[in-house]
Amino acid sequence: MHGRSLNRNTKKRVKDIAKDLILLYAKRMASPGYSFSPDSYLQRELEASFIYEDTPDQLTASMAVKEDMEASHPMDRLVCGDVGFGKN
Repeated sequence: MHGRSLNRNTKKRVKDIAKDLILLYAKRMASPGYSFSPDSYLQRELEASFIYEDTPDQLTASMAVKEDMEASHPMDRLVCGDVGFGKN
């Protein structure tokens, strides 16, 4: 009997957390954020001066972050990378 009660409580708590996360995300999407301008020629020149070429994955991540930064709602992205050899 105790197991069913614990299972019921766990399910309720998970549903409550999911509801809270959905409401939080909806509020974030409805909130105004700072919209950055697209890259200027100075930004493009700076990036072009780097001695290493981005990998396709790095380029995709950079473009996605820039797109998020140009949006008018708060950014909701985390980029994680692995430290390797050569470019870091």
